[in-house]
Amino acid sequence: MLQGDSLWMTAYMLIKTTLAVGLWRMASTGYLQQKMALWERFLSVGAGALLIVALPLTDEVGFALGLLVVLQHLGRSKQIGTANA
Repeated sequence: MLQGDSLWMTAYMLIKTTLAVGLWRMASTGYLQQKMALWERFLSVGAGALLIVALPLTDEVGFALGLLVVLQHLGRSKQIGTANA
């Protein structure tokens, strides 16, 4: 709960929640740069859930997993784009 915490903690929670909702949006639509693989969608849901759950280390694991999913997907879509060109 953020009762009496600093402005920085409020900004951190806002960024964390926005990222979680973005990951869930990617998973529910199944699209970022191109159609997402099923395993990417499952990892996006997991990363978003880890960002929301308030347990020790879940924020760090959620950020790392979310970054991994996004970077892997962008790399895969770039490889497919250069293969089609």
